[in-house]
Amino acid sequence: MALGKFIQLPLILSILLISSSCSKDVTTIVEKQEISSASEKSEGALSVERVPQSTSSSENQVLHGLGLEDYEKVAKQIFLVKESMSEEFPVGDGLTFTMYILRYLAEVGDYILTNEDVSNLLVAFEKISGEKLNDTIYETVSQIKTLKFGKKNGKHSVTIYAMDKKNGILIPINEVSDEGMVQEIQYAKIKDKAEITFDDVDSKLKRKALKRFLTEKITIPLISETMLPPLNQLHDDIKFDLENYLEETKIIPLEIKTEGIFIKIDTSTIFDEMKFYLRTLYTLPGRKKGDGAIPSFIMRIRAKLVNVKISVDQ
Repeated sequence: MALGKFIQLPLILSILLISSSCSKDVTTIVEKQEISSASEKSEGALSVERVPQSTSSSENQVLHGLGLEDYEKVAKQIFLVKESMSEEFPVGDGLTFTMYILRYLAEVGDYILTNEDVSNLLVAFEKISGEKLNDTIYETVSQIKTLKFGKKNGKHSVTIYAMDKKNGILIPINEVSDEGMVQEIQYAKIKDKAEITFDDVDSKLKRKALKRFLTEKITIPLISETMLPPLNQLHDDIKFDLENYLEETKIIPLEIKTEGIFIKIDTSTIFDEMKFYLRTLYTLPGRKKGDGAIPSFIMRIRAKLVNVKISVDQ
């Protein structure tokens, strides 16, 4: 499936994170949040007091409960993922890299990036890189009210708040497709308060679930596959040497759950127009078969009764 402009938001987030770590002209924008006793204003927004973090250089400094060993682990994991990115699949590996950055940003603690923060980072990135970002990026960012990092049910997460609570964040795509039953990928939408939750695949039980996810084929009883879009769109090498990879990799794979993010697609199936919600995603960076790379970003999307597995082979 052609993803086209749908990858823009993750790439935008990568830009923001890179620029925030490089810029000396922008003051620290990651700030501790303290919820006041009045937890909601009349319009429903959280009332917070933003307190800048300490700039102490003490080696014993702990930020949001993390010590130096934690930061070394974070830096090492992000570095390893960056080094594992391939030339064959820049889109998929870019999405994988972004997810790791978001996951480890959430580990820092509970804090919020506002629209002003994000906009300032875009300007800073242009200044640092000497490149002008396209208008679509600014149009997308203008729809983001805040990004809230923290934990949900004990797992690291980011919640995306939209300026327009009713309509969310719209990313126009309008790409006509010649891929069988998919006629046009119309747009992607991120609903207000959409959530992305991260879980490390670091136990025998979680690795077993990952292997089952990659090997089991999706079917729909009593409905012919000729009436549906392809349900299993995984790269031919996706199962290659998986056991050894999981035992030997130094990069912890991620299981990612999303709520409130979908792609609107016009099809020639009995369902006509379909909203495919992103459900479960896995990242498996650095996999190889000989000299060739294997896609690192795999996801399951769902529309009505139809589940589809896709590896991002771009």
